Amino acid sequence: MRHYLVPWALTDAPMGRNILEIGPGTGAATQALVEHGFRVTCVEVNASLARALARRMVGKNVSVLTGDASALCFRNATFDGAVCFDMLHHLSSPERQNSVLGEVARVLRPGGVIAGTDSVSGLLFRALHLFDRTTIVDPRQLPQRLSTAGFSAIEIDVHPAAFRFTARRVA
Repeated sequence: MRHYLVPWALTDAPMGRNILEIGPGTGAATQALVEHGFRVTCVEVNASLARALARRMVGKNVSVLTGDASALCFRNATFDGAVCFDMLHHLSSPERQNSVLGEVARVLRPGGVIAGTDSVSGLLFRALHLFDRTTIVDPRQLPQRLSTAGFSAIEIDVHPAAFRFTARRVA
């Protein structure tokens, strides 16, 4: 995460300083974001993961909230940028994914950037998620979904096991 996914996702993605991280999980990306000098606000749906991450991030430029990313508690245009790393496929449906993308667009300032990664479906991915509920994100359909959520200047970069995306909130 720290040496590959985060730098890959942030390539050519001007994030600003105040960013939102959706679904940080254990915080592997959060630590890398802090090291890049960002002020990070994390929203994690799993209360025990959020508490553990908050304890680990004490004294760092990180706030951790327990919450549902499809109903964010922030005002419109609060953040300069937003990130999500390998978490969209954990949401229960494409509609839920779209709801999260729409909420992220709402809380980004005009021109703010979302950047992220997710996995490409394959044998290893299916084996790792054998007993998980997953909703695969098709990178070929993601541009339309991001556009509908309120983003433009959408870029998708697909590799064999993963893809990255960036988009700007429409002004």
